[in-house]
Amino acid sequence: MLKKLKTPWFLPWILGIFATILFVVAMFGSSSFQECASNYANTSQYKQNSGSTFFSFVNSVLDLTRLTCVGSFIHHTHEEILASFTVLLALFTLALWASTSKIAKDAKTSTNKTIKIMEDTTERQLRAYLTIEQFSYVSHLDTINNAIWWSIHPVWRNTGATPTSALFLNTNSALSDQKLPDNFDFLDAPGESIKMVIGAHLSITASLIKITGADLVAVRDGTKFFYIWGWAKYKDGFPNTPERITRFCNHITHVTGNPTYHYNRETNPIEITFSFYKENNCIDDGCQEQKFNT
Repeated sequence: MLKKLKTPWFLPWILGIFATILFVVAMFGSSSFQECASNYANTSQYKQNSGSTFFSFVNSVLDLTRLTCVGSFIHHTHEEILASFTVLLALFTLALWASTSKIAKDAKTSTNKTIKIMEDTTERQLRAYLTIEQFSYVSHLDTINNAIWWSIHPVWRNTGATPTSALFLNTNSALSDQKLPDNFDFLDAPGESIKMVIGAHLSITASLIKITGADLVAVRDGTKFFYIWGWAKYKDGFPNTPERITRFCNHITHVTGNPTYHYNRETNPIEITFSFYKENNCIDDGCQEQKFNT
């Protein structure tokens, strides 16, 4: 098809040279031009210089290119010349159209790619991103058993510049006498997640996890191990985008103070350190590369 032609830049020049050669050949081969040239060749001016071979040649060339002879040729063949140049002009126009069509098509493709890159860049810069910001913890008194227990609250933060929509959170935990095995199945907590939203650069607290003060002492002493994990699934504010997901898993690696007593800044300053676990930490497409049970 014509729109697939790749017209070289020099084609118009070739057509122009071809037209010039065609005109000259047609002119020299025409009877009107030959008759005109013959008449000039027999003039006295030509005969005066006939003794010199060089001047004879020069005069011959000048005689053959006299404007009156060219004019005579054009006068007698103007219809044929007009028809020929019309065909050449059509060919030149066709070649120019094919060339500019290709340029226009390439420019449109390049523009569309640029627009797509700009849209993707804008989306990446402005879309919502949910990450675990911190774990807050509060001591409580179990009035029935007269014992201290602690609530652990995962805090999610939207670090993006736009709010989420259709946000769902899930949090689970495990207290074990041994460390988690490799490729552990991080099961979801039972129950239905509540749909919610979170604004840009704001935080939200997920469901709490409970642990007794005595178990925290065991974790502090290294006889037990505590893990907390979960996910945030959400939609961002841009149309036709996939569901986003962020997964996390942390474990308690350090406990100071005596967690079997209430927190007190002066007498019992409790500090619980949560570190990232080696598995189940990912975002979006990275989560597809890991094995999960959801």
